[in-house]
Amino acid sequence: MEVIAKIKYTRGSSQRARLVAATIAGKRALYASEMLTFLPKRASEKVQKALNSAIANATNNFGLSADSLVIKSILIDDAPMFKRSRAQSRGRMRMILKRNCHITIILSDEVNAAVETKTKKTKTAKSEKAEPATQKASRAKKSVKSEITTADTDSK
Repeated sequence: MEVIAKIKYTRGSSQRARLVAATIAGKRALYASEMLTFLPKRASEKVQKALNSAIANATNNFGLSADSLVIKSILIDDAPMFKRSRAQSRGRMRMILKRNCHITIILSDEVNAAVETKTKKTKTAKSEKAEPATQKASRAKKSVKSEITTADTDSK
């Protein structure tokens, strides 16, 4: 089951909020909430507020256990900006854009599905990295053997 929580028109740029969201994507909800308390970013407070709201929605509205919740996805979208102006030299005005964003967090209680996808990705990545390393080692052995055989033929 999926649980959604949204916070709209949050002050702060979406780019900064995405940096915070990337650190907790795919993690367990309670662990991510603890991480956000100690993260030294201003946007982490707003993302944590949305995460705590999603956890509360899951436990109160759907009767799910908070321990089994996993962050399935986090969406950070741009919201309309507040536009202010500031006086510049030669009688000009410069626009000041006060950026806002929408934060959407989707939690899932399917722990096994999220963990399986992570392990599949890491296993495939490790096997792909391992093959070139073994090929490099075999090439190095062949080059050493060819050098030895050329040295033996040169000495004769």
